[in-house]
Amino acid sequence: SDPVAEEALSMFVTCLGRTAGDLALVFMSRGGVFLTGGIAQKILPALKTGNFRTAFEDKAPHSELMRTMPVYVITHPLAALSGLAAYARNPSLFGVQTAGRRWRA
Repeated sequence: SDPVAEEALSMFVTCLGRTAGDLALVFMSRGGVFLTGGIAQKILPALKTGNFRTAFEDKAPHSELMRTMPVYVITHPLAALSGLAAYARNPSLFGVQTAGRRWRA
């Protein structure tokens, strides 16, 4: 209901889409881009408006490629801990180099 807040959120979503698209293109994220964290969950309705996706795909001459890259928002409240638990259960599946680190799985 606050027009200034709505405009700020729209600008943020556009900037996030541009940045996510830049990184997706640099790293060729054909498997998709995953947005995580509390902010992504709270702004999910704004992410669905189209501003994010338009900014994400606006990478001429690579726009067609960008349209093939999916974007996911992780909404599980304990996603980080779930991932850490999976790593702790079977670290060999993750390809993390532990040599020289102070911790071991």
